[in-house]
Amino acid sequence: MWDPHVKAFLLLQAHMSRIDLPITDYVGDQTSVLDQAIRIIQASIDVLTELGYLSSCLQMISLLQCIKSARWPADYPLSILPGVPVKTPAKQTLPYRLQDFAIQSEHDYQRTISSLRIPPHQLPSFHKAAGMIPNLKSRRPKYQCFIPDCCP
Repeated sequence: MWDPHVKAFLLLQAHMSRIDLPITDYVGDQTSVLDQAIRIIQASIDVLTELGYLSSCLQMISLLQCIKSARWPADYPLSILPGVPVKTPAKQTLPYRLQDFAIQSEHDYQRTISSLRIPPHQLPSFHKAAGMIPNLKSRRPKYQCFIPDCCP
């Protein structure tokens, strides 16, 4: 591969597809590309935010999440956890978002684990990773205007 842009693009694709690289030199190159890509994307997010380009900023945030989690945007969100398949399960009762998974009751959590058919040897690492997902609930306060007769 003589063109560095093509090589970087292929190394990013291999990372997000979780493909093992055939040559050890590529592993070092991939690490370098990932480090640089994260810095470039973070700088792009800063610039896009400053310029007010919301949709472009959201796309860059999505790309950053994909690179950090080594997944494609269309992959099943829980597939970042060990043992969970990449394809979206057919069962509609399974949580689709990490936020929904994090707030499950213990009974629902156990049902999700059995429905996902996680191999027994990966259960300890699954439980450890699942325990690190933050359970956040945030509320936005109602907008309060302090100028009389300005807002309804």
